[in-house]
Amino acid sequence: MSGAVRFLYEKVLRRTSTFAFAVVVSAVFFERAVDMGCDAIFDNINKGRRTSPRSGGGATPYRTPPTSKRPPTDRDKGVEARLESGQ
Repeated sequence: MSGAVRFLYEKVLRRTSTFAFAVVVSAVFFERAVDMGCDAIFDNINKGRRTSPRSGGGATPYRTPPTSKRPPTDRDKGVEARLESGQ
């Protein structure tokens, strides 16, 4: 056996308690790595959109404000403004 395999067997795999602890610790690190990888892929695919709760837009897509300098219309104000004006 090589040195690394012998060390792994003698220190971790020989006792059930250390083996179970190693399984739990590796599962936590593996889950975190997969989560970070999936988030990176999702953010890369949805670049320029605010769909993540981390981005401040909530879980629903965020409509970006208009880029022109025109005054806001009722459509821009939303449903509440239209209900208040009686339309």
